[in-house]
Amino acid sequence: MSSYPSVFILQEEENTAAKFSQTGKRLQVKRKELNKTLGRQPTDSEWSSACKMNIEELHTYVDLGIQARNRLVQHNIRIVDHWARRLIQNSKAGKDVSYYELVAEGLIGLTKAAECYQPGRVRFYTHAEIYVRSQLYKGLTKLRAGSHTPHSTMMMNAKLQKAQNYLTYTLKRKPTDEELSSFLKMKLDT
Repeated sequence: MSSYPSVFILQEEENTAAKFSQTGKRLQVKRKELNKTLGRQPTDSEWSSACKMNIEELHTYVDLGIQARNRLVQHNIRIVDHWARRLIQNSKAGKDVSYYELVAEGLIGLTKAAECYQPGRVRFYTHAEIYVRSQLYKGLTKLRAGSHTPHSTMMMNAKLQKAQNYLTYTLKRKPTDEELSSFLKMKLDT
C-alpha cells in the first residue's frame, strides 16, 4: 500500500473516466489534424463530420473528456504532493527549487498521465506515479539555478553510477573503465 492514499475512487469509475478522457483526447487530436490539413481552424460542422457524429454529441464528448481528465487529476493530486516533498527532502538539488514550482511540474505529468491512461493493466495511481516522477525530475533539472546539464546526461550519469556500484559490490573492487563499458554495452569513449 502506498503512503499517499488517493481520495477513494472505484475501479469502475476510474475506468469510465479514463475511457472518456481518451475519447476527448482523440477528438481534440482530430481537430488538430484538420487544422493542419485545412491550414485554418475547422468549423464545428467540419470537425463533427470528420468525427462522424453530430455537433451536440461532439461537444458533449469533448466536455466529458475534459471533466473525466480533471476528475482523475483531482483524485490523485496527492501523488504530486508526495513526490515533490520527497524530492525536496532527499535531494541536494531539491533544496534549490521551490515546492510550488515542483508541484506545477508534477501536475503537468499527472495531466499527461490522465490523458494517456489505458485501464485494465494497472491502477491509475501506479501509471500516474511514473509520469509524475519523470516530469518532476525533468522539472528539477530545468528549474535548478545554474543548471545546464541536460536531463538525458543526468540519467546516463545515474545509470553509470548504479552500474559502478553493482560491479564494485560483485567484484569486491572498483571496476575498470573497460568492465563498465562492457557491462553497460557501451563504447569505451562514451
